[in-house]
Amino acid sequence: MEIAVQSLSASQVAARELAERLSSHHREIEKVWENYQRQFGAVDESLSKAVQSLAEETTKQQENIARFVREVDDGCARAVTSLQSIATNLAQNTEDLGETLDDFLAKIQPPMPA
Repeated sequence: MEIAVQSLSASQVAARELAERLSSHHREIEKVWENYQRQFGAVDESLSKAVQSLAEETTKQQENIARFVREVDDGCARAVTSLQSIATNLAQNTEDLGETLDDFLAKIQPPMPA
């Protein structure tokens, strides 16, 4: 009987030590988790702010590009209009010059014998 009591007593001591070690490990795990939350909670918040800032800057850049494209398009339209006017004037001048040269050549050439 004494051996059984000693065995039970030893089992209780071993179970108590195991429970204390498990409690200690549990507290350590809780500390690790709290540190993780502190460390990466700030990272999540920073990442969220960075993504939001990136989205805002991307929108601004898209607006700047759209404005630039409109300005280039307007400039090209003005250039085409100007070039069209110049081309029309050149065509008229070329026609007038051709008529003047025809008149001049008709006056300086002797009449052809019939």
